[in-house]
Amino acid sequence: MQRRAFTLLELSLASSLVAVVLLVASVLLYYGMRNWRQLDQTQDASFQLTKACRHLRQELRQTSFNKCRVDQHGEMGDVVTFLSALDESTGEALFQPDGSPFWQRNVVYYLAQPTGDSCRPLECVHKRLLRLSLDTGTATQADSDPAVSEEDLLSDPLDKLSVDAPTVALNLQGLKIQLAPEPIAFPDEVKVEVLAERSTQMQFSVFPRNNQ
Repeated sequence: MQRRAFTLLELSLASSLVAVVLLVASVLLYYGMRNWRQLDQTQDASFQLTKACRHLRQELRQTSFNKCRVDQHGEMGDVVTFLSALDESTGEALFQPDGSPFWQRNVVYYLAQPTGDSCRPLECVHKRLLRLSLDTGTATQADSDPAVSEEDLLSDPLDKLSVDAPTVALNLQGLKIQLAPEPIAFPDEVKVEVLAERSTQMQFSVFPRNNQ
């Protein structure tokens, strides 16, 4: 029995159908991958924001409102400086004999752009949140004498900034900090806003516990 061969028209139709199926599949794959990347980036932004806010909230809660300072760092955002009574090795708060906090060091949080990044600073979404711990006077230990080693709040924190400071969080865009934005209603409030890419942001308020 002789088999009938496919006609040119049938081959053309089959080829067109296969091409359409491949095109639809490639479009679906493209949009699926794009949505996956966007979801992954959003999740990473949320993770980095949560990490940054957790560190800032924990440390700001342990300082005093009167021992906080906020400076403008150009397009990098705000720089917050505060005194810390926490022991760096144990995380425990240390106090003087009269019960007042033993201010051991200055802590500075700020954003820095990675070296070699070509983004405009204001629009860069690759900034790192850095934490700088400064012991500017006599080196402070847990058993140090507060009379000779207690720190004063830095008057020039911008001169101390370093890109080699430890990184707390990645891929951030902005940091805005306000001291007592509503001074009558909340005179001891520290309001923090951290911004990541795609306008993802987190904000919170802290009322420092140590008011001495």
